[in-house]
Amino acid sequence: MSVELSEAGKKALETLSNELNQDFSWATTTGYGINCELKWSEKSSRACISDQEIISLNLNGMGLTSLPKSVSHENFPNLKGLNLRNNKLEQVDLDEIAFMTTLEFLDIGKNSLSEIDLMKLKELKYLKVIGLQENSLTRLDLEPLKELQQLERLYLGGNFLHELDLEPLTHTLKLVELDLSSNQMHYADFTHLHNLEKLYWLYLTDNNYSEDIIKQTDELKMNGAWVFV
Repeated sequence: MSVELSEAGKKALETLSNELNQDFSWATTTGYGINCELKWSEKSSRACISDQEIISLNLNGMGLTSLPKSVSHENFPNLKGLNLRNNKLEQVDLDEIAFMTTLEFLDIGKNSLSEIDLMKLKELKYLKVIGLQENSLTRLDLEPLKELQQLERLYLGGNFLHELDLEPLTHTLKLVELDLSSNQMHYADFTHLHNLEKLYWLYLTDNNYSEDIIKQTDELKMNGAWVFV
């Protein structure tokens, strides 16, 4: 059965296709791209649609060195999912992404980011998932995340972080999963997570925490969280 796409959606995909010299196909989805009813392919990036509108873009593994200009709120006003994973991004200008106020899923993992300013994400009130894993981050300010009341999953594993102020996460009461594994962390105050009743997975493996720091996670374990050290 053919999938209908609005004329505006077709035009937006055509513009993106021309910019990247890449053919795009689309399929229906019930989510924001993770459960799109098709198999992702290395040879073709895809868009997922719902009610004839594009709600998710998968630009995984396209060799991108910057965010395509045609990936904008103007072209994709209903975007909920944006996958920029596994590219060659050394920096990401979040100015345009900040206008995508319907965004729920943002994955910039497995790139070459050495720094990123999350301040521009604080207006994305519906953001549920942030992926920054497998980059080259040495520091990160989580302060803007206190504005993201819907945040459920935060992936920061596989970077070069030494310490991290977790206090802003005390405001992310819906947080279910936090991955800090495979960094160079020697300090973090995990007592800031004690009020997160929905936190279920905390990944801390392959870091340099002292036993005293690890003991701060005992209360999380007693509350039912799985803590991997």
